Amino acid sequence: MRFVLVQIWQCLMHMIVGTLRILPLPARRGEVLEILQAVQGPMLAQPGCAACTIYEEQGPEQAVVLVDIWESREVLEKHLRSEAYRLILGAIELSSDRPEVRFDHVSATEGMELIRRTRDPEFLMPAELNDAKETGRKNNMNKERKDNGKPTCCTPGDLSACMIEVAEEGKKKSANAQADSPKKSGVTGEMKEGGKAQRRG
Repeated sequence: MRFVLVQIWQCLMHMIVGTLRILPLPARRGEVLEILQAVQGPMLAQPGCAACTIYEEQGPEQAVVLVDIWESREVLEKHLRSEAYRLILGAIELSSDRPEVRFDHVSATEGMELIRRTRDPEFLMPAELNDAKETGRKNNMNKERKDNGKPTCCTPGDLSACMIEVAEEGKKKSANAQADSPKKSGVTGEMKEGGKAQRRG
């Protein structure tokens, strides 16, 4: 399933959206629509054509718009060399003003998540939610370690700090051991002297 989703995502990342906007004279508008409707079926039958839609604008310009989506640049170029596109060029010639021709390369696709993220700054994506849960879990583990008197910095990101802390703790233990050593030696010496005094008596 994951492999299929990766393939779909890769296809989306390479898709190209073609937009053709023709401004025909009112007397030639029907002719333009007839040509585009005639090529719509053959275009959809071409391998790599994901969509082909015709729109009629109701504004002052009364433009006719053809929007087609292609899975890759290779299939688009094959379409541009086809007989169907030769007919489209004929419809372009009927435009009373300079037509708008545009090919947009899709670099990213987002859905409802973009709307939620924009309208609600506190909204978390599933991946971000998992990261937040993992961070909370690590914080709880560190708190438990602290309560047990264990170092709390031993995480992958703080390895150096952890090593420094362990080294400092070792130095403190060594210093404490050296400080206690003279006291023990003094007690032993007194016992030896006492023992000698008893033997002399």
